Amino acid sequence: VGGSNPGYYPEEQAEAYNTAYAAATVALNAETSDYAECLSSYKALLKANEDENFVLQMPEVGKYYTIASACSDHRGGQLMYSTGENAMVFSKEMTRVKPEALWTFTSEGYLENLQTGCSVSTASTGGGHHKLGEAPRVVAIKSISLDGQVLLTPSGAEPLHAQDNGSVVVGWGDYDANSASAWRIEEVDMSKVKHTVSISKYEHAGLYLNYPVTIPDGVKAYYLDGKKITIDNGVGSLNLTKIEEDVIPAKTAVILYAPHGNNQPVDYDFVYTEAQGGEYNKLLTGSAYQTFREAQANHNYYVFGQKGGEIGLYKNAVKYKYNDEGAIEEVKEGATHYKMSANKILFDWDSSTHQVSSFRFRMGGQSTGMEDEVVEDNAIIYDLYGRRILEVVTSGLYIVNGEKHYIQVK
Repeated sequence: VGGSNPGYYPEEQAEAYNTAYAAATVALNAETSDYAECLSSYKALLKANEDENFVLQMPEVGKYYTIASACSDHRGGQLMYSTGENAMVFSKEMTRVKPEALWTFTSEGYLENLQTGCSVSTASTGGGHHKLGEAPRVVAIKSISLDGQVLLTPSGAEPLHAQDNGSVVVGWGDYDANSASAWRIEEVDMSKVKHTVSISKYEHAGLYLNYPVTIPDGVKAYYLDGKKITIDNGVGSLNLTKIEEDVIPAKTAVILYAPHGNNQPVDYDFVYTEAQGGEYNKLLTGSAYQTFREAQANHNYYVFGQKGGEIGLYKNAVKYKYNDEGAIEEVKEGATHYKMSANKILFDWDSSTHQVSSFRFRMGGQSTGMEDEVVEDNAIIYDLYGRRILEVVTSGLYIVNGEKHYIQVK
């Protein structure tokens, strides 16, 4: 069968082969065919079969794909994806533009998830769950049907299998075309892939992604450059610097500011981009998936949040530990780990010299002057028509934080 996706033969070569095969079949079965006709049909079929491009297509390194169950029952078409906890599952509710459902085959042969940046790593037998992690295994691809169905088998493990109970991906040895171990691989239009961030009435949010995204209109992104971190009466201030280009690079933790003036959350789409963006200091860190990290002595860990309407970075409690069975659990005494949620930011502070209850933000100033002062980027600004504006571009009178000011653009 011809097609453009992995698991198929190229359409042009498949059509040429099918045409030659049909002609040869007719010639061999027709009682009126002579030797010359049979020989000609045979040579045409041989030529089509020996075309160097007539090979089963495999995924290309650097491209992203969805992996859908090819099972003949209700599981058919459901997409494999990674949860925020790095579990491999499948669902009909998952869409093809969600980064969680996008996979790439690396040059080493690993199967890596776009959202988490992790690959299939844990070998499993006898129905054990497949997992993602940072110790990847090569995933072999085998065609099991001419209509694009493939088998995906991590080294040292059994094939990926869509288990009906719980919609999880497990290892299972039985397979055939149209079975729960059969999958279809389909390339995705990456220009439609997006991560949606819901920014609350406080107009700020933290964000950490494994891949680069375009900053949407109405949103500014800031990173911590570390030049000015000040402590006053146990409260810290972080001098944040605006990303001037329109791309947040991969693995770059940022504070978002979106002055939408709405008491309800507003959703913003951060669209995947191939542009890598600039290099920024990474004093703010994060995680692309939920993990539990071991706390260091004399360190406090702060995450984005708000208390009493005041946004900032607040202490992340160290309240977990691993038990004797290797499972993480919340405890009242003897805690050793803290939880890092997916796509959230973290600030690691060495508290051996200064104990800090929380950190507040200072946004780098705009290139405008207000009576010889800098207009802070998080100032609430309206024009004289009562319209809220994100950035002053023309000199004139504006309402800044409830007061009228003349702003001279420099």
